[in-house]
Amino acid sequence: TKNKKYDFLQIGLTLESKRLEKKINKRLLQRVRAGMIKEVKKLHNTGVSWKRLESFGLEYKFVAKHLRGEINRGEMIRLLEIAIRQYAKRQMTWFKRDKEIQWFAPSDTKKVEKNVSNFLI
Repeated sequence: TKNKKYDFLQIGLTLESKRLEKKINKRLLQRVRAGMIKEVKKLHNTGVSWKRLESFGLEYKFVAKHLRGEINRGEMIRLLEIAIRQYAKRQMTWFKRDKEIQWFAPSDTKKVEKNVSNFLI
């Protein structure tokens, strides 16, 4: 390994793609129900431009399109699900290049605990 200023342990959790997709979709619907559209509308009403809102991230971009009447609510959710899945895939590709990350299944809690314990000793 390279000379590092600090010792640190990187742990990654693997998730089967179908399970990840379900989690992404569930989280998105929770965000919509929790007031994501109202939040974006409120920000715009306080003077934040559509262009600025779109720069805040994926969710803001698609909600702004919905609020401008470019897409309906269902289409907004469908397009967001796709965009978030694509983003998650890019993130995993990026993380997989980091050879320092030790990958575990979320159910491997004992292995993770042992790994952390060994690191701390």
